[in-house]
Amino acid sequence: MNSVRTHKVYVNSTVTLVSQIAQIILGFFVRKIFIKYLGVEYLGYNSVFVNILQLLNLADLGIGVAITSYLYKPLAENDKARITAIMGIYKKLYSILGVVVLAIGLVVSIFLNVLIPDATCGIWYLRILFYINLIGTVSTYFLAYKRTLLIADQKSYLTNVADTIVYFVMQLLFLVFKPSYIVYLSLNIAKNIISNIAVSIKVNKDYKYINQKPNRELVKEYKPQIVQYVKDVFVSRIG
Repeated sequence: MNSVRTHKVYVNSTVTLVSQIAQIILGFFVRKIFIKYLGVEYLGYNSVFVNILQLLNLADLGIGVAITSYLYKPLAENDKARITAIMGIYKKLYSILGVVVLAIGLVVSIFLNVLIPDATCGIWYLRILFYINLIGTVSTYFLAYKRTLLIADQKSYLTNVADTIVYFVMQLLFLVFKPSYIVYLSLNIAKNIISNIAVSIKVNKDYKYINQKPNRELVKEYKPQIVQYVKDVFVSRIG
């Protein structure tokens, strides 16, 4: 068992390292093309949007960390009923958070002229750019929760492989087509959605039982524990 775990750690670490290096190298060339054709101004807009959305992602409250922690034991024991119950709670919480983040993002968009007072483009065009970014962020709450199951089961290399392949395809498309900020944002959203769908298909294939209706008693058992854990993690994240 220990040798299997060690092998998984080795594979995960190696794949993660290689994928990160590959994405950094390609990202460097994409950034140069971005600045050359779109200018530093749009790079500045993009940085502001990323910062705003990272702040909104505090709404995550550490739920992913909590769920991962609670999945370790059931996965080790192959307790399908408990795994299904935990994933059911996770799906519900993330669906609620997705709606909350969307609502807060729409409110924030009203004040973009205050956050970016020196923008040279029109405010509505700026808002459209922000909405595209917002859609990409919100989509992860509805599509990406199944990634946690692979991570908890020490199979994060699968998510890294999917992310890297899709990232390369989308960035190459950006380089092939005439670069524009709308194309850049659209391809980034497509990257997130496609890679999350690919991971979801893999999880549905390997863990078919998680799509079954969760046991209510197990949901009642885990829900207060997870909520308390989330509160603890939330305090540290705010700090």
